[in-house]
Amino acid sequence: MTRRRDVRTVCVVGAGVVGLSTAWFLQEFGVCVTVIEAIRPGAGASWGNAGWVAPSLATPLPEPGVVTASLRGALRHESPLTVRLPPDLGLFRFVAQFMWNSRPVPWISNQRALSPLARDAVAALDAMNLPSGIQRKAELLVAFTRDTDRARFEAEVMKLREGGQELATETMTPDELSEAYPIVAARTSPALVVHDQRYVDPQRLVTALGRSVESRGGTIQVGEPVTRVNPTPEGVRVHTAAGRAEVFDATVIAAGAWLNELVAGLGVHTTVQAGRGYSFNLTAPVPPRGPLYFPAQRVACTPTARGLRVAGLMEFARPSARVAASRVGTLTRIARPLLHDVDWHSASDVWVGSRPCTPDGLPLLGVTADERVFVAGGHGMWGVTLAATSGRNLAQLVVTGQSDIDLTPLSPLRRAWSVRARGTRGVPKPVIGP
Repeated sequence: MTRRRDVRTVCVVGAGVVGLSTAWFLQEFGVCVTVIEAIRPGAGASWGNAGWVAPSLATPLPEPGVVTASLRGALRHESPLTVRLPPDLGLFRFVAQFMWNSRPVPWISNQRALSPLARDAVAALDAMNLPSGIQRKAELLVAFTRDTDRARFEAEVMKLREGGQELATETMTPDELSEAYPIVAARTSPALVVHDQRYVDPQRLVTALGRSVESRGGTIQVGEPVTRVNPTPEGVRVHTAAGRAEVFDATVIAAGAWLNELVAGLGVHTTVQAGRGYSFNLTAPVPPRGPLYFPAQRVACTPTARGLRVAGLMEFARPSARVAASRVGTLTRIARPLLHDVDWHSASDVWVGSRPCTPDGLPLLGVTADERVFVAGGHGMWGVTLAATSGRNLAQLVVTGQSDIDLTPLSPLRRAWSVRARGTRGVPKPVIGP
């Protein structure tokens, strides 16, 4: 793919895994990249998440059945999904759009829009030539406490395959589960094994990406929040809280849950809502041999050197809202019945981060109303999984005006709850533009 646009300098706002991946692939085109980060690389949702690269399970968050049931109990503090009170008008609007997209027809349409990006995830990650040991191949075990939960998940797997997702699965009986995964306490129902997935240490991943960008001539400025992105005839002027302003040929806004303020006036109709997640590490004598997922409880576990990382919960709130320390206890109470032989008193590296969620569960990936300003954000729980493929395709779009994957359904200019018929099977697709 050849260069078409006169793009020599690009500013990437945000040094999370998506922003750094975009910067890395921009450098593949010979672009001079400056990354500006408010705190430090990976300070947002990239640092303490589960670290999965699980494209087979990448689905829009607002899904039928399970999510609707969660929303009914969202005001209960013990629910895996909660809404921080008092909600403001923007949060009310987000929840309404979220529920609208959790209906079967919009969800199928959104899944079909996400699947091409997911299918490219592993190839794009491999293209970045990360240092050895940062990522590992593994099967991913999906476990259930009730047969009804397993039946619901298997129905979702069928819909994923219909939507173009690639899943290689097999069933593991309770006896096989007990032998292969003694750490799993939920053994009353057969489990599912999802093959050909990966997991990473998210902290090592972000650090390695940052070092690679800098080693290839890129600049990473930390501790300087960007306050405004202003397109001018000369280029895109990026202003920071320190009073500095610099002009670039193009700018990519990858600011995570803080994206909304920077895209104001650029035609972006689908807003990003902070979905706060929690995680901590536990020691265990026999760590699992791969990632574990308990879909009914929304708990994700990832092997570590000394045990495993437990991650979960979704708390819709403002990014600046006070951290609810009691939610760590909530995650512990939800996860405790699911796991055997872990030291619950050993919890360490407690992390709270704001995942950038959209009401339709699709990332914002593409150009804004100004052809020199682009957005890469709103990946929800799938930022690590989709970072490399998002970065590669957006970098192509910035420099050449096209990408390997059609990014139209992911356009930042779409509306989150406007659909029209796709033409076959009555499946809708997002309407682009106002």
